[in-house]
Amino acid sequence: MNINYKKIKRAEMNFLLSINNKYFEIPPLKLFEIIEKADSDHTIKGFEAGLKDLDQSVGYMTEIASLCKQNGFIFNLHIFPLDYAEKNKQFLDYANFLSKQYGSNVNTVVHSVNRHHKPTSISLTEKYVGLLLEYVKDKKYDLNISIENLNITSPEKGLMPRLQKEDLIGILNKYPRLKFTYDIGHEVSDDIVPGELTGVLAERLNNIHFHTYGNNDDHYPVASDEQNFDLIRQLKNIVEHANYSGPIVLEYNIHEIDGETLSEKFENYVKLAIDLKKRIDKI
Repeated sequence: MNINYKKIKRAEMNFLLSINNKYFEIPPLKLFEIIEKADSDHTIKGFEAGLKDLDQSVGYMTEIASLCKQNGFIFNLHIFPLDYAEKNKQFLDYANFLSKQYGSNVNTVVHSVNRHHKPTSISLTEKYVGLLLEYVKDKKYDLNISIENLNITSPEKGLMPRLQKEDLIGILNKYPRLKFTYDIGHEVSDDIVPGELTGVLAERLNNIHFHTYGNNDDHYPVASDEQNFDLIRQLKNIVEHANYSGPIVLEYNIHEIDGETLSEKFENYVKLAIDLKKRIDKI
């Protein structure tokens, strides 16, 4: 395959910030005001909103979706697998409601189902994803379902092994409508050097999660320094090889970012994204 690298524009690196219930003390409008003040070059292109508890999230995320529409931002969702079908359907119902607030298709990222034996995890994940896709199709919801690779944990320590990107290939092949979210940070935490995607992983790629590992946290911020130069260069290579211009979610734990208050931490989150863009532009 001959890839026309001239088609890649660095401005097409669409950086999204990851938000969840940790942010609820900051009014949604304040988040946008902080971005507007700090990001004159429009490095930040949107948000990926994590949903774990609908009761707590509904009002906040509804306002985020509406503000994304008003500001021309990308709006992604991240939901998590549950063991009972009705609750999963409630999450998809709300995701569809948010897509209407946003006014466009919403990419909805999901995790695999994890059990102590990998074949069981693969089988249950296949069933779970099939349920989601069928429900979205039956309801005619304007949602993409995108499955994310996880970092594997250590069975020797009694933890569940989780599905890496190679474990998702069969599931992606079974479901042509299923998309792929490449979580680079999860590979870093497994001491895997992130590399160019091939086959169905490259074909279905529609989202990237970017972070590193540190302080016993696998969603640690990536500082634009020499220590992270190789990781930043790998991100650029992956994007160029795939001719990719979709979302790149900087999936950072807000509590690992400097700042006395949550607002200060968010301001520094935005600055980290701006610094990352500048560093990429120099490579």
